[in-house]
Amino acid sequence: METEQKTKRLFKIIGILLLAIGISCGLLATAEMYCYYLFSPGDRMHYEGFGFGSFMFGLIAAQNIGFYVISFTLIVIGYGHLKMKKWIAKVSIAFLNFWLITGIPVIGIALFVLAGVKDMSVAIAFMVVAICILFYFPIPSLLIRFYKSSRITGFLSAAEDTENKGRSWISKVPDSVLTLIFIIILIILIFFILIFFNGIFPVFGTFIHGLAGILIIDVVTAGMIVLILGLFKLQKWSWVGTLIIIGLLIASTLSTFLNSSYQDILTAMNFPAYEMAILEKIPAQEYHFALLSNIILIPTFILVILVRKHFYNKTKSVN
Repeated sequence: METEQKTKRLFKIIGILLLAIGISCGLLATAEMYCYYLFSPGDRMHYEGFGFGSFMFGLIAAQNIGFYVISFTLIVIGYGHLKMKKWIAKVSIAFLNFWLITGIPVIGIALFVLAGVKDMSVAIAFMVVAICILFYFPIPSLLIRFYKSSRITGFLSAAEDTENKGRSWISKVPDSVLTLIFIIILIILIFFILIFFNGIFPVFGTFIHGLAGILIIDVVTAGMIVLILGLFKLQKWSWVGTLIIIGLLIASTLSTFLNSSYQDILTAMNFPAYEMAILEKIPAQEYHFALLSNIILIPTFILVILVRKHFYNKTKSVN
């Protein structure tokens, strides 16, 4: 009984902390909207061409979207801890595995942007990198072990859920499939952000941009949303469709970026002259973008193959 009370208190503390961080991220994202005013004509950050379609406009938008997504995710997980929902361990493990797969590119891009817009000392830079490393692997690994421990699984199995004493629908979805769904949602968000960059989209050796690129993004996004619905229900067609669409995206991005120069990419994005002059000085090569565009897609393709058993042999455990 004493152990159970300690576990309850621990879940309450975790829930409160996650809710506090989630709400703070949401408020920060809203406050960050003020940055757009700094680029208004006559203000200190203004330059010719800033607006929808400029690199900085899209960067701020991507940052705010990221904060809102983090806010929503932490609030949901925090609520699950406070209420001690039976599904919280499964969702937490899936989200932590999602972070282990996507964390490196996300941290890499964040550090690149941070180094470009902030003037940091060497000591602060090392501290930021150390924190990122700590939160990328050691802490998530420990948390996964925590949620998989017999103490936590037993506690949640015995916990009374007054809203649903039976088996919740999410308990039928394996951890690995939930992780895959989270990654696909991230890919959809990345596609949405591409709309801010002239709707650029790689299509088997060439870049489609402007309205045509945005329409392609719409179609691909709609298809992935349908696949997500099927993945939740462990439908075989959704697994096949996910395998095909991720495979096509890998082939399309590789064939396009490996056959396009850095200048071709910048031209397709059609940034303002001021930004083009800055970005052209970056010593980037086509293989850099080929690697960057597939650093999430290739692990996702491998994960799709690994989760096949859950769609073709449903009699096995969903854990």
